[in-house]
Amino acid sequence: MIGLMILGTITYHMLEGWRFVDSFYFTGVTVTTIGYGDLTPLTDEGKIFTVFFAFAGVGITLSTIMAITQHYFQRKQKKFGRKMENDIVAYLERRKKKNNKKRRHIISGSRL
Repeated sequence: MIGLMILGTITYHMLEGWRFVDSFYFTGVTVTTIGYGDLTPLTDEGKIFTVFFAFAGVGITLSTIMAITQHYFQRKQKKFGRKMENDIVAYLERRKKKNNKKRRHIISGSRL
């Protein structure tokens, strides 16, 4: 994703003669499919580059966002899974203690 942003920024700066800030801005707007329309390529080379850059850039951007999101949710799922496991173990230990108390009471109250 970083390489994509650098490639777009440098290419638009060279092809369109835009400042680096404008080139970076247009690159970000293009690959995120926002497309405000305030900047547009005027040269034929810039227009052709934009078509191919948008196809590749949108795919790379979506893949990057999906990977980050998946990583985030996997971490949350592991954390939630450990918490659930600890809660289940604690519950089973409480049940075991409660059952042991009942058994002792029944055995001590019998006339054996």
